[in-house]
Amino acid sequence: MHRLSAWFTRNPVAANLLMILLLLAGALTVSGIRIESFPRIPPRHITIHVIYPGATAAQVDEGITQKVKQSLEGLPGVRRTFSRSEEGLGMVTVERTTGYDLQRLLDDARNRVDAIVGWPQGAERPVIGRDEFSVFGLIVQVAGDTDERTLQQAARLVEDELLAHPQIANLETFGKRAYEVSLEVDNARLEAYGLSLADVRDAVLANSLDYRAGALESGGQRILLRADGKAFEHEDFAEIPVMALSDGRVLRLRDVATVRDDFEEQVVVARYNGRPSVGMIINTDNKGNLLEVSAAADEVIARVRPQLPADVEVEAWADASEYIGDRLRLLRSNAIQGLFIIIVLLALFLDIKLAFWVAMGVPISIAGAVALMGDAFLDHSLNDITTFGLIIVL
Repeated sequence: MHRLSAWFTRNPVAANLLMILLLLAGALTVSGIRIESFPRIPPRHITIHVIYPGATAAQVDEGITQKVKQSLEGLPGVRRTFSRSEEGLGMVTVERTTGYDLQRLLDDARNRVDAIVGWPQGAERPVIGRDEFSVFGLIVQVAGDTDERTLQQAARLVEDELLAHPQIANLETFGKRAYEVSLEVDNARLEAYGLSLADVRDAVLANSLDYRAGALESGGQRILLRADGKAFEHEDFAEIPVMALSDGRVLRLRDVATVRDDFEEQVVVARYNGRPSVGMIINTDNKGNLLEVSAAADEVIARVRPQLPADVEVEAWADASEYIGDRLRLLRSNAIQGLFIIIVLLALFLDIKLAFWVAMGVPISIAGAVALMGDAFLDHSLNDITTFGLIIVL
C-alpha cells in the first residue's frame, strides 16, 4: 500500500485520471443499476406444468405426475424433485445440484418429458421453464360496493392497462373470477322431446368447433378451409340447434334450458376496507427497477381512475419502493453529512486544500463501489443489503 501511495504521489496525473474515471464510471452505472427490495437469487429449479381438464387429483397423479417423475429418474444434475397433483393440473419441480448448468438441465428434462408415450387423452402439452425469482413490489386493489359484473370488468380494465405498461411485466391476481356460460336444463322439457343430457352435451360440442380443415390450391391461389362455429356469448349458446322437429321447426337450446352469463365458482374472497375487491400483486423480475415499477403503477392508476364507475375505486398499497426509497435517501444524507463533517473538522486543524482532497475520498469511494456493482463486474443491485453496507461504511 505504501508503494502504491508513493507511486501516485510521484504521478499526480495518473491519480487525477483514475479519480475522474471512477467518478464517471460510478455516475454511468448508477443511472442504470437495478433497484429492488432484496437481492435477486439465481434460479435453481425448473418447473413442469401439465393441464389435464376435467381430471381428478388422483387421475392427474397417476396419468401425469408419476409419468413425469419416472422419466426424470437418473437425469444428471437433478438433486431432488417435488410434485403436486390437483384437479386438472399436475406440477413437478426439479431442483438442480449445486454448480450444474441450469440451461443444460432444462434441455435434458425437456427431451425426457417429450419422449413420454401414453399421455392421457385430453391432456395438454407440458410447459417446461425456469422457476425465475421475483420480488414483491406492491398491491393494486380494485374495490366497490357494486354488482359482480361491474367489479370484474373494472378489474380487467385495470389489469390490461397495467400489463400494457412496458415497466410492468409480472402481475398476479386474486379475487378475479373467469367468465362462464351456465346452462340449467329443464328435465321435464327434455323428457317431453325424448332427449337426454347427453344429447344436449353433444349439441353444444358440435357447435363449438375451431380447427383447420385443410387447404385448396387452384389457379395459383391457396384457400384455407376452417370449421369455425364456436359459441362464445350466451346468445350464441341459446341459438344452438338441438334437434329437428317433425313439423319442420328446430328445437334450440333455449327451448330446453336456461342460458345465462355467469362467473366461475368463487374460490378466493378478496375484500378491501370491507368491500368486495379484486387484487393485483405486482412483482419485479430480474431486470426490473422497483422505483420505476412503482411509478408506472401510479401513472396507470391515475390514468385509469376516471374511466371507472363512480362506485368503484382503485388504490395502490404495500408499496415496497417506499422502504428502499427511504434507505436511498438515508444513504444520500449520510454521504452529505459525512463529507461536510470531514471538511469542517480537517479545515480546523489542517490546510483547507488538504481537507478538501481528503473529503473527496467519500464520493470517489462510493462511485468506485457503485461501478463495481454494475452489470459489467459483480452484477449487484441497490437493495436493502447493499445500501445497509454502504451506510455502515459511511
